[in-house]
Amino acid sequence: MPTTPCLLTAAARMRPEAPAAVSPEGTLTYREYNELAAAVAKGLGETGLTPGAVLGISGPRSVEWLPLLMGCFRAGVAAFPINTHLSPQAIQSLLDGCDAHFTISQTTPPTPPQAGGKEPILQ
Repeated sequence: MPTTPCLLTAAARMRPEAPAAVSPEGTLTYREYNELAAAVAKGLGETGLTPGAVLGISGPRSVEWLPLLMGCFRAGVAAFPINTHLSPQAIQSLLDGCDAHFTISQTTPPTPPQAGGKEPILQ
């Protein structure tokens, strides 16, 4: 059975300029979606994240999340969405509980989980 990343790659080859996602912010084509997801996967690998690592993701839900999540799938990294409406203490507790290796933030500078001195990778 094909994986979701393989299905995206196939769709990008068959219909590269077809819309993969449409939102008030704009349209993301299958080609763009596939290229962005590949770049995310590559970037995650370059940071040293290995399959099974956990990545905390903070920010407003948007079409921009699609390539980020697909890039995580491709890299074998578990994406852990963070509810930005929680208190900083609650967020830290969640990050500690899931053993997040890194965090990504779309709205504020990323903050690493305190345990282990791990660093943020993207903003």
